Amino acid sequence: MKPVFGIYVGNSNASVAVCKEDGKIEVISNELGERVTPAVVSIAVKEQLVGSVAKASMLSKSSSVITNNKLLLIKALYEEGKNKSKNPDVFIKDGVSHYKINLIGDADLINNAGKVNTLIYRKLLDIAKSAIHAKDKDTLNCVVVLPLGLEESDVQYILQSIVISGWNVLQTIREPNAPILAYNLLDSTNKSIPKTTENILVYRLGGVSSHATLLELLPGGMLSILESSYSNEGAYKLIDSFVSYLANEFYKKYKLDPQESPKSMVKLRQHAETCMHSLSNLCNTNIFIESLYEGVDFHLSVSRARIETILMNLMTTFMKPINEALKKTAMNESDIHKVILCGGPMKIPKLRACIKQQFKISEIIEGLPFDEIMAIGAAKQAWYLEKFSQINLKCTEITSDSKVLKIGTLLKIPVLKEVVVVVVTGYLEDEFEMELNSLIPQTVKIFLASSDKTQEVGKFNFEIFTKEKNTVLKKSLVKLETCLEFVKDFEYALCILFDEKKELEICAEIMDKNTQNIMVKRMNFKIII
Repeated sequence: MKPVFGIYVGNSNASVAVCKEDGKIEVISNELGERVTPAVVSIAVKEQLVGSVAKASMLSKSSSVITNNKLLLIKALYEEGKNKSKNPDVFIKDGVSHYKINLIGDADLINNAGKVNTLIYRKLLDIAKSAIHAKDKDTLNCVVVLPLGLEESDVQYILQSIVISGWNVLQTIREPNAPILAYNLLDSTNKSIPKTTENILVYRLGGVSSHATLLELLPGGMLSILESSYSNEGAYKLIDSFVSYLANEFYKKYKLDPQESPKSMVKLRQHAETCMHSLSNLCNTNIFIESLYEGVDFHLSVSRARIETILMNLMTTFMKPINEALKKTAMNESDIHKVILCGGPMKIPKLRACIKQQFKISEIIEGLPFDEIMAIGAAKQAWYLEKFSQINLKCTEITSDSKVLKIGTLLKIPVLKEVVVVVVTGYLEDEFEMELNSLIPQTVKIFLASSDKTQEVGKFNFEIFTKEKNTVLKKSLVKLETCLEFVKDFEYALCILFDEKKELEICAEIMDKNTQNIMVKRMNFKIII
């Protein structure tokens, strides 16, 4: 299987992750060693720059630098995007957002949001090809993360701009689904898949917006969206407040106001963002800006406590989408089983701590970099698509009619068409069910008590049933009997495997307590259901 990719492009940053044949996912660094590339584009007559280089040019070419392009790709968010597009003039032509870029000594350049999006994705394509040493003519497959609530015309417009960049798009998934995939919550081999329905909150805090989505995870791994709440308030509010604080400190010290100079404020904002990134890991850091205003240098020591003080004044704003989603579903915090946090600003420890304080009894799922989760989830989905496209599935395929598919891409999922019940008697008395619509492949383990005897033979009787949902009557498929020899100082587990070929196999895992080595013993039979 050739490598596949997951892509997320936000208003502030973009990232691309690769998944190779072994299923391991890695977020790819750009030529500067950055795992996250700024979604900033600088446009000139002869060249277009994307990333940190474009962002740095805001000091000298602010009128030709484009930020927050994602907002202007969505018709419903045009006014918000226009207000937050600080540099080029924005206008609508033929139903599409356009930029009017004023160049000194040259005629104005007109570029639409789709072409800018193409430049960003072309940059990510170059990063991906460099990582896997692909040839220029090679076509790379990807899954792309898109926002919720897009109209079909928005989706087609965005996809067209991506295809023009050179990517082959296997599928699009929606933002709340990507973190679920990234943390393997739909993987049937994951022990965390619930036996009962669970409510999951996915909260994304981005640079210019925030989004809280409540999802319902059903037994077997089916997912549906209960409610979603969007806010146009993002981490820029925190940066704005911090920049104002720095400007006031400069004024107190030198009696000069840098807010009178747009160029000084751009410089101050860039250093403020760098400072906040540093304070995510450090307790203190220093800011030094050469010739900030009127030739005066600015030096200041800033503590994490200062950022936290500013943050606390904005927590009500940042928590608004979460509270609105809970209110719309008549839920409270105790009804939420799991919380997933994503977005670069979530690196701030105090912000995470405040959310954890509100959801005291919920499981906060962490471990992946907050600004890379979306791309990782998309890469995981791309891997699933490539993997299952190579398997001739004989199982029932169902199509969900839940909200998640009404606003997303229609998926066909291999699942069990009947409830499968395995009853074990003899040496061990146990019973378990593989639920209706359970995702496959699936593995269930039954751990057996270790024997204190030097040697012992255990006799097992297995009976496999199927049954209709919510009925008591069962249809017996097969009865079988086998023996397993137990030896002292070894641990044993029965494994019931149901694979993509619709075969159910029972085997034993035997682990040496001393060496931790594991041996698999097959029970010399297979059941075809």
